[in-house]
Amino acid sequence: MTRVPTLTPAGWVDDVVSMSVKLMDYFLVTEHSQSHLYRGNITSLTYLVQQYGSEPDALAEHTRANLQNHLSRYFDEVQVNTSITNLNGPDGRYNLILDVLLSKDGKQHSLGRLLEIGESKVLSVSDKSA
Repeated sequence: MTRVPTLTPAGWVDDVVSMSVKLMDYFLVTEHSQSHLYRGNITSLTYLVQQYGSEPDALAEHTRANLQNHLSRYFDEVQVNTSITNLNGPDGRYNLILDVLLSKDGKQHSLGRLLEIGESKVLSVSDKSA
């Protein structure tokens, strides 16, 4: 059984919803260089934005591929879609939209995030369902 560790009283979580939310949160806040032991194997949105923030299409594709690979370790089926909107925003800002559909043990869950990107950094993150 695949579980995800948390730093909360919940400990290890194994239900689709909790796992997907925690893994998405970790992807959003993880720093590429936070571990020497796993250097090069850390999935980090901030690193991707730093590397590809000035190239929206490349950022969308690298984000999709990295998130797909990361989530596939925990779920039976993973479908990640990314898209770019508001490309002509102020100061070169644009939105990166993440839509994820996950399945584990026959149970499905979808989640999405809307990220505002500018100056090669993440300016804001919001739940796409809100």
